[in-house]
Amino acid sequence: MYHQHFDTCPSTQSYLKDNWSTLSQNDEQVLISTNHQTSGVGRRGSEWNNFENAIAFSMSLKPSDEFSLTSLELGVLIAEFFPKKISLKWPNDLLTPDVKKCGGIICNVVDSKTIIAGIGLNLYLSEQQDFDYKIPPGGIFQTPPQSSNFKEELPKTLAEYIHQNRLTNEEIQQKWNAHCLHFNQNVIIVDHNEKVEGVFKGINHIGSALIETDQGLKNIMSGSLFFE
Repeated sequence: MYHQHFDTCPSTQSYLKDNWSTLSQNDEQVLISTNHQTSGVGRRGSEWNNFENAIAFSMSLKPSDEFSLTSLELGVLIAEFFPKKISLKWPNDLLTPDVKKCGGIICNVVDSKTIIAGIGLNLYLSEQQDFDYKIPPGGIFQTPPQSSNFKEELPKTLAEYIHQNRLTNEEIQQKWNAHCLHFNQNVIIVDHNEKVEGVFKGINHIGSALIETDQGLKNIMSGSLFFE
């Protein structure tokens, strides 16, 4: 795996996308990480705020066998890398068990064989800043990382773990449901002008949310999920 680390980078995702043709000549597997990400981008173009003890990195990888399961597979593997520290919120949020957002995943398609995945993780929050979040920010750990080089070392270790532990479609579906924080809970999914309310019953074989409504079971492919 080719790993390039920067002290400061506007967006590891944008850097890897913009320089893919050059970087991919070094290795099929490319990792870009940074000490400070100044213009991180989240899902649907939202800003990703970079906390002091957070890691931000982007990596190339082959998509899951079922293309649309890729970000969900990454969520499962990250949750298993940090056992009992991370739960999953559909479609691509990472939460602490006490329902605080500690990370997120964004995937962009290069071609049919390559995905660029951007991952941001709050390891530890030294200060609780007052951001206007529906879900408050949280950290994976209670104490700061021990290594002074964790922003370079941990992305590499986690990226290698992901590459070495890819899952089948059936494993993704089963394990994602097991790690889901809101399984069998009442939720609302909003996608543009459409709103669906009901009980979250997990994901199906392509990663759609299964919502049990008064009108029956509905499959929701995209949207923002809210729960109490």
